[in-house]
Amino acid sequence: MKRIFSMPQILTGIFVFFLISTAQAGIPVWTFSTPSPASVTISDGEKKTVQYTITNQSSKPKDLFLDPRTTPSGLSASQCKLAKKGSTCTLILTVNGSAIPQKGIHSGPALCNRKNPQQCYRPGKENELHITFIPTPVTTYTVSASGDANVTPSPAIQQVNYNGMATITLAVASGYTASIAPGNTCGGSLSGNTFTSGPITADCSVNFSSSLEQFTVSASGDANVTPSPTSQQVSYNDVATITLTVTSGYTASIAPGNTCGGSLSGNTFTSGPITAPCSVSFSSSLEQFTVSASGDANVTPSPTNQQVNYNDVATITLTVTSGYTASIAPGNTCGGSLSGNTFTSGPITAPCSVSFSSNPAINYTRIYVETNNSLVAYSPDNGTHWGAMLSPQGGWNWDHYTSAIAVTADGTMYKTTGVQGNSTVGNGTATLIYSSDGENWFQVANFPTNNDWVQSLFAVGNTLYVGTGNGYVYYTSTHGITWLPSSPAQIPDSTPVKAIVVDMNGNYYAGTEGGAIYYSNNSGQSWNALMNQPAGGGSISGLAVDTAGTLYALTSNTTTQPQYNSTPLTTGTWQSMSALNTNAMSIAASGNVVYVGTSSTSVMYTSDKGQTWAGNSVLSDNSGVASLFVNQASSLSPLFVESYGTIPITNSTGTGSIVVTNLSSATATNVHANSSQLPPNVTSNSCASIVPGESCSLTFTANGAQAFAPTAFDIIDNNGNIISRSALVSSITPDAGTNYFYVYSMNGNQANVLDNNDIGLAIIWSSDGTSGQADATSIYGIDETSTSSIPSPTSNFCSSQQNCNGATSGSCNSGNILTYYNSCAPNKPINLSYYAAGLCYQSINGGASIGSWYLPSTCELNGSIYLNLTTNNFSSCASGPTGIFSLHSLGALGGVLQGLIGGTHWSSTESSTLPQYVAWLQFFQPGGGGNPFLNGKHIPSNVRCVQILT
Repeated sequence: MKRIFSMPQILTGIFVFFLISTAQAGIPVWTFSTPSPASVTISDGEKKTVQYTITNQSSKPKDLFLDPRTTPSGLSASQCKLAKKGSTCTLILTVNGSAIPQKGIHSGPALCNRKNPQQCYRPGKENELHITFIPTPVTTYTVSASGDANVTPSPAIQQVNYNGMATITLAVASGYTASIAPGNTCGGSLSGNTFTSGPITADCSVNFSSSLEQFTVSASGDANVTPSPTSQQVSYNDVATITLTVTSGYTASIAPGNTCGGSLSGNTFTSGPITAPCSVSFSSSLEQFTVSASGDANVTPSPTNQQVNYNDVATITLTVTSGYTASIAPGNTCGGSLSGNTFTSGPITAPCSVSFSSNPAINYTRIYVETNNSLVAYSPDNGTHWGAMLSPQGGWNWDHYTSAIAVTADGTMYKTTGVQGNSTVGNGTATLIYSSDGENWFQVANFPTNNDWVQSLFAVGNTLYVGTGNGYVYYTSTHGITWLPSSPAQIPDSTPVKAIVVDMNGNYYAGTEGGAIYYSNNSGQSWNALMNQPAGGGSISGLAVDTAGTLYALTSNTTTQPQYNSTPLTTGTWQSMSALNTNAMSIAASGNVVYVGTSSTSVMYTSDKGQTWAGNSVLSDNSGVASLFVNQASSLSPLFVESYGTIPITNSTGTGSIVVTNLSSATATNVHANSSQLPPNVTSNSCASIVPGESCSLTFTANGAQAFAPTAFDIIDNNGNIISRSALVSSITPDAGTNYFYVYSMNGNQANVLDNNDIGLAIIWSSDGTSGQADATSIYGIDETSTSSIPSPTSNFCSSQQNCNGATSGSCNSGNILTYYNSCAPNKPINLSYYAAGLCYQSINGGASIGSWYLPSTCELNGSIYLNLTTNNFSSCASGPTGIFSLHSLGALGGVLQGLIGGTHWSSTESSTLPQYVAWLQFFQPGGGGNPFLNGKHIPSNVRCVQILT
């Protein structure tokens, strides 16, 4: 390889040579030995080494390097460092035969001082190095290529170096493909029309042959067309022939997407000239028949006429008058069956007709009740089965509340918690709350503020109607975001609207405490009294209206005999229903069925205006049905889980079960828990089938040594429909069931659990460091008004304390309490057993580590509302978990939760009034009631701890 040097490089070399020559003119600072070897021959690809011994001739140490300015390419050197005078180093030069100049190297290496790069020396003439480059001879071979009449290789002859490879491009006649003919001595392979040889080590030749190109023609058909053949090879430019076998009564045609060209004649398909792979598909069409449908006055089928292919089925949708169900009338020639309001025929092979008749509907409704014990429950089957939901009132004494409940079509439940005449809480306030799941409740924030408390509720579809304490009626279809009318008319007697209903024609009826029923036909913008009022006088305590427009009324003077008026807007008279054996407290209607909630906590119903009554009691509650709402359960699940949301498995090897009841008219199959959601050591049986009206128990078994946290899971049926959401109650440690915890709230994978026993029965809230003695200190950021952005109180801040949501976050509150008494109290640290939050912190119940348990907030205890002392109004606990009070309420129903908790229990929430002295408690009354209240921190109370499990 010859190296070309530029003029600047040449000038630089001359200058450097001059410097080196000048340096050599004096006494050398270091000297070179004779190289070993002095002469070297090298070829391309080889590497060889040469050694010099370098001796220091000066008193200073040297760090020498190979001068890059004069060193030829292909030459590199090892490190060379010299110590004091007389010291030596071995300089090893590496010669790369692939990089040195082809003329070789005939000089010594120039070494320079790293500290003085201009100080450079090279060996004298007698010690020069002589490297001779010997080129490797190149051998070439001839590669010859040839082809038949349809293949022309290029180049036909080429010279290729030893071990190189030849590339040959083929020109192939249209419609042909090339291949390597036998006798190839060049090796290699053909890719497309490019041939690449193997490594060439001798003269060789390759020959190429051609063959007519063939393409695959694919054919397919639908269920009634069978093509033959389905796949065939066709030479370039030839045509394919395909024969079709077609089911009798069908006609074949070429389906869209044919890439073979051609045409179909009868049952023979002939393609166009084939020049590429292609496919053709065949479809069939049937004879069509007319399916006719008709119905009686209450059933409208759609469509009434339709064309249906041979052997297909017809689908007909029925519109049925409310209060009726449809059935197939005699004379059906279409076969098939009716499911709900959808008819599906049998296979259609001829024109046919079907007619539908109607029958009064069996009213499958969902009944919602609220009892005087603050229990909210529902039944999907006229009271035979009851499912309990959490009380939205949080257990406040019933006498202080109005009672009204309503549910819109989207499943949103509304409940009043307005306060009447309770001066300790506030006079004339109103709180309307709502929930979509019965657990998490939110306040309707935009209710008109210039009106009195909410007295009555009613819902039609997704519209909620509200009657107020001073004679107004409002409605909303936006969950309370907007209310209409904007300027309502006050009902003439200006007394509380105790009942409100709306009939199917949009007429409003309002019953007042003053004893009159008023109506409005313009959405509450004006009101008039009915011409005829219910007999007997007394305030109106309840109203209902059926689909026929009959109005039903309860009055305070006719409590055992509800009245009805079939034409209330004209001169219709009021009739008494047959007497009940107990007092009626609430009334509702759905379809043509009227429901009455009684003082004995039963729900009675009648479909003949009270000539006969049937009914069932609400669970084991006996406090009376204070409010009642009934709506059509259009999406009611046919399976009902009467489990109240929990399955008690009391330790890691225990069992628990729930009952699933089939309320539908069809057998339910493979009812089971979603096993993928269960803990690894929990298994469950399944119910293979549940016939209508029957029940089956799902038993859950914990069979592993490992404990498990409370777990939410679904119960599903064979179609994958979710029936219910339940929660396992589990042991945290396998200790024979002596410590197990109750789930009071589930949020995704997070469970809020309650210890099974009180950890303290008489403990004060705060401590001055002496057992039984409280201090008078407000703890930073934990009263009921405190938020993460605006803490309260703000005094006595201690490092690392947080801004807590005081009403809802017991974990944060407890952390602030612990921080103060451990780090900032005058007698710090305070003994953990002297105060409520400290007792929870040190608890290791269930094998928990210290610090896992904490003192719950007032909302965690109550779950629904608390009294905001700053505004003197009730505030919602919506941002917190469902409360422990919900388990207490369910305990009133009996079972594993009965007697779970009782008496007064400290919360970790201070009072915003006198926080240094007062904190919130929750009273759990035997039988399910109770309420939150304030008490002095120095007064002993019970302590029940909670923790969050993930």
